[in-house]
Amino acid sequence: DVNDCRPRFESPVYNVTIAENTVPEYLLKIHAVDNDIGSNAELIYTLENDYDKLFRLDKQTGILTLNQALDYELHKLYQLNVQVHDNGVNPLGNTCIIYVYVLDQNDHAPSIQMKFNPIFEHNQDGNMAYVKESFDINLPLAFVTVFDQDSEDRGKAQLTVEPHRLFYHELIRPNYYAIKAHQNFDRESVSSYQIELHARDFGQPSLRRSMTFELNITDINDQIPQFHTNYTFDLIENNRIPTIIGQIHAYDNDQGLNGQITYAIIPESSYFFITANDGTISTNTSFNYEIKRKYKFQVRARDHGQPPLESFIDVQINIININEFSPTFEQDNYEFFVYENKTIQFIGQVKAYDLDFNDSISYVLRNYEDLFRVDSNGKIFTHVVFDRELQEEYKLTVIATDNSTIGSTIVTIKILDVNDNPPIFIWPESDEIQHILSHDHSERIDINNPNAQFITDITMYDDDIGNNSLIDLTISDNNELFYVGPNNSLWLRNSSIQPGIFYIELQAKNFEFETKKFLQIIINEENSLKLNLFNNMNKNFHRKNVEKKLYGSRLIVNDEDKSKQNSPQTKSTTVILPSSHNSDYTIITKQRKVSCANVFMS
Repeated sequence: DVNDCRPRFESPVYNVTIAENTVPEYLLKIHAVDNDIGSNAELIYTLENDYDKLFRLDKQTGILTLNQALDYELHKLYQLNVQVHDNGVNPLGNTCIIYVYVLDQNDHAPSIQMKFNPIFEHNQDGNMAYVKESFDINLPLAFVTVFDQDSEDRGKAQLTVEPHRLFYHELIRPNYYAIKAHQNFDRESVSSYQIELHARDFGQPSLRRSMTFELNITDINDQIPQFHTNYTFDLIENNRIPTIIGQIHAYDNDQGLNGQITYAIIPESSYFFITANDGTISTNTSFNYEIKRKYKFQVRARDHGQPPLESFIDVQINIININEFSPTFEQDNYEFFVYENKTIQFIGQVKAYDLDFNDSISYVLRNYEDLFRVDSNGKIFTHVVFDRELQEEYKLTVIATDNSTIGSTIVTIKILDVNDNPPIFIWPESDEIQHILSHDHSERIDINNPNAQFITDITMYDDDIGNNSLIDLTISDNNELFYVGPNNSLWLRNSSIQPGIFYIELQAKNFEFETKKFLQIIINEENSLKLNLFNNMNKNFHRKNVEKKLYGSRLIVNDEDKSKQNSPQTKSTTVILPSSHNSDYTIITKQRKVSCANVFMS
């Protein structure tokens, strides 16, 4: 045989269809015919293009197999050129074409591409943007492209945004969207958002893809510094300088400088100081509760934003009183007067003050509590009826206390005299007086009545004082023989009277009081011996500043203490008695309430 026949394919074109993603498998078998015989009829198949060994053709059998799965999205059609030649000395050949059609399968999930609005700053990875809270939500936050490489419905995709209540997408053109926000941002409420984009195709089964990006909301100065409440602080008076009173605090939900607060007292105060950065309030002075008890001012809190925002708060400082002063009486000494024998209750009032504000003062007596009492208002009362003749004055010590410290004053209560004592006759002590007529009037004369003769001094006493002790001495019935002379002295009007016994009634009157004394006056005739005796008895003696002189028939008592003491304890009395012998007289000098008697005998 001569190799004169060319191999001939059964068909010059072969078509085969295979779904993408099909695992390697048999595709088809091509066949050629050569009418020669022997080696001239032996055929060899050759694949001119295997697409990087994607396909394999068996040289002897002509079976075409798939080495790798196909991807519709890469190639939808493959054209394979196959050559066949015989094994003759001068081989003859032929060609055919195999078309491999790839059927699309839903093997691609939608792809999502996102780009932020160019006005935003974002991180290097492009998945986080910085958005001001004042951003206009009518503008897009981001732009999103959704693409699916699959065909027909498998290549159509649907986009959703989460959280959908806050964000939504707006279609600009097919597969191109704008992401927008439903509501304005408030960094103080929510400082960041995580947005999820979900895309799904309509293949069977449906494939999905998601991506996430983040919005970091940046601060603007939109928050005014806020105080929780007004502030009230207590400060004890007489404080040191400086003294920290307390601290106020304002908060600002802004960030950075927008939330940094500086404090100031408005208007500036000379009494108080506030630390600008932390709101600590201190004193610039020492306070006195008694001068002012309450201070009010305002504090401003201002942030450092541009422009700055500020707010104000009222601050009240209450000065606390301490007991720094003792009660002090308005007078160092008080003097009150009350009448004796009066039933009284209220005597007088003392008044103490305390420079401490609102201190309550109470009063107590330190002495004479059994006679007097003092009430809470300093009024002094008594339940006693006083007798001046027993005690003329009382010195009370009144104590004022504020329950912590005390003050005192002296209250002198003087008992005023009431004319409640009748006059008392002291001398003569007896109701009988012996008198010897004498013509010697050199020692005691009444210049108004030269012929009168002194008999004796009448001594009286009244326990009252002042005008109440004044005594008017008279002789009742206008006696013509006797009269009362100066200084309550008793006189005989005419020394030529005949000896005898006479009776007079002395009347001592002091206002409504009257005391009477009956005297028997025995007039003795003059005797030269007796007269000489008495004339020679002109003796002086002294005892305790009391000078006594004896003249004839009279004893004159000059008691210097009488006017001062006005007391019967120093009153002297003299009695002249005749003895049993004509030439002898006994003279007895007595001092009332003093055990002293001198007897002179001749």
